[in-house]
Amino acid sequence: MRDNTPRAPGDVLVPGLHARLWLVNGEGDNWVGIGRVQLLRAIEQTGSIRQAARQLGMSYKRAWSLVEALNALGPEPMVVKEAGGRHGGGTVVTDYGRATLALYARMEVHLRRCAEAIERDIARWQRGEKGEHHD
Repeated sequence: MRDNTPRAPGDVLVPGLHARLWLVNGEGDNWVGIGRVQLLRAIEQTGSIRQAARQLGMSYKRAWSLVEALNALGPEPMVVKEAGGRHGGGTVVTDYGRATLALYARMEVHLRRCAEAIERDIARWQRGEKGEHHD
């Protein structure tokens, strides 16, 4: 059964503050968000787009579409297929893809730190108190 309780969009960073994070290319027409990050991590873990899709509960077609978008995001592809060999081929997250994952992780850390820094102000606001603001 599905829970139809209204919910604020985004992920909870601290009580009272939800946010989503996207790393956007220079043209503003392509991005990496948590869904694509999860896919990249799953591909890195499994070595397979198909297995990563299965792990995340998405279709192979959807995963492949996201990989194509990731590969079009920057100056280098983030995911490449390796030719078969004795043990068959596979899918590899490139150095650029790993650098993207690392940058996204750093951005998450900074965002969480900012959220924690204003958590007290949010609590005061929720109580209707006036106080110092952090800009």
